[in-house]
Amino acid sequence: MTSPTANVVNLMKMMEKLMNERDVFPDVDNTEFHLIKTEEIISKLNKVFIFSLIWTVGVVVDSKGRQTISHFLKRLLKDQVPGDRRRDKKIKMDVKDYPSLDNGIFQEYMLDEEWGWKTWKSFLVEKTPEELLLE
Repeated sequence: MTSPTANVVNLMKMMEKLMNERDVFPDVDNTEFHLIKTEEIISKLNKVFIFSLIWTVGVVVDSKGRQTISHFLKRLLKDQVPGDRRRDKKIKMDVKDYPSLDNGIFQEYMLDEEWGWKTWKSFLVEKTPEELLLE
């Protein structure tokens, strides 16, 4: 069993790796730096957090736990989390930036190169075993 502390450490490591690989924070010396909107950076950070949460905390639970996490995230996106009494919610995740998940769970999705959510299945290339062996 993974400790809660280890889960948090793994979450932060994954976030750091994704942010570095995906250039979440633009180079200040870039001539187009002033054109980047704060909302765009916040949206990317939210996606990095959700993806990292799913693949660090979400992988150590059983299928019922994955359903529970996905249900919570759906409610969070719809601003329906009970007990959340913050009056001023400065960071709000935009529902349109996430998959609808009507019949699925977050673990079925990944971030593509354009920061969109795609199903893992859409990335699988159908190949015969022979084709795989020849590669």
